[in-house]
Amino acid sequence: LLYPKLNLINMSSLLAILLSTNLVNSAQITGWVYADNWFELYFNGEKVATDTIESIPNNAMYVDFTAPAEGSYSFAFLAQDNSNASTGLEQRMDGAGALTGDWCIGNGGITIALSDG
Repeated sequence: LLYPKLNLINMSSLLAILLSTNLVNSAQITGWVYADNWFELYFNGEKVATDTIESIPNNAMYVDFTAPAEGSYSFAFLAQDNSNASTGLEQRMDGAGALTGDWCIGNGGITIALSDG
């Protein structure tokens, strides 16, 4: 397992995160990305996955892409947490989970689990 879990919480609306590692004898990378609310995944500077749901709800997406067998690998995310594309804000919920009509900054997060075999 390349990264058992990478948890990032309290992201602002847009965030780019760079990760680097070395993989040996790996040609296929597979795994899952969970995003609150939306993401793009880049591998060695090329986009390899785009979340298919543009905003809410949070969701997990299976990713599968080919990687060189050797060398240094770099991963980056473009992430967005909002429910209003114009303001970048989310609707506030009360303790019971009902929308209040007020708006607030999102509390986004990403969890990624990838495997090289």
